[in-house]
Amino acid sequence: MNIDSSLTQNLMASRLLMKNAISLIQHDAADAALSPTHWQADTYPAHMRERITVVHDGIDTEAIQPHSSACLRLPDGRTCFALGDVSGHGLGPSLIMASVRAMLHVAARTVAEPDRIVSLLAETISPDLKQSQFISFLLVALDPATHKVTFANAGHAPALHYEHATGEFHRLEATRLPLGFPGINVGRVKTELQLAPNDLLVLGTDGVVEV
Repeated sequence: MNIDSSLTQNLMASRLLMKNAISLIQHDAADAALSPTHWQADTYPAHMRERITVVHDGIDTEAIQPHSSACLRLPDGRTCFALGDVSGHGLGPSLIMASVRAMLHVAARTVAEPDRIVSLLAETISPDLKQSQFISFLLVALDPATHKVTFANAGHAPALHYEHATGEFHRLEATRLPLGFPGINVGRVKTELQLAPNDLLVLGTDGVVEV
């Protein structure tokens, strides 16, 4: 190894140490730490890992989870499923999503069609979205008697229909842009599907594709 190469490596190591100095000091002083995934926890030095608890997205899903009897029903008796994601992180976006949830529960008491509900949510929440914020949102209505599904998708993914008979996945395509964007027509989209025995609806959040 020549001198120039050795100096370059030492300089890079010094820069890396300085860049991570604050994190290293904080972790050495911490009694415990949280990581959202095992992969991220494994990126820390071995002597730190024993103090790191992996809790998905900072929430202990063993202690905090949806109530098994919780259900949102539309006026016509169909069961409703909703997923959404606000751009950004922190308290502000969390409050925005809490507002959307409350609006959804109010709208679902009187409106039965998913596309109309999503339009109402967009009209109501858009004035509160600042600095280019937006919300991807998916609303699915399932008829428990016929297994017919109707949906409205404001740019949310992943959302898939697994067809058991063919072994194929079909996207629940976007029917409009995310909430906060202008209500531009995205063209004709099939918004109904029929579930057959052993079919599946696969509905997720951005965390599924980011991990």
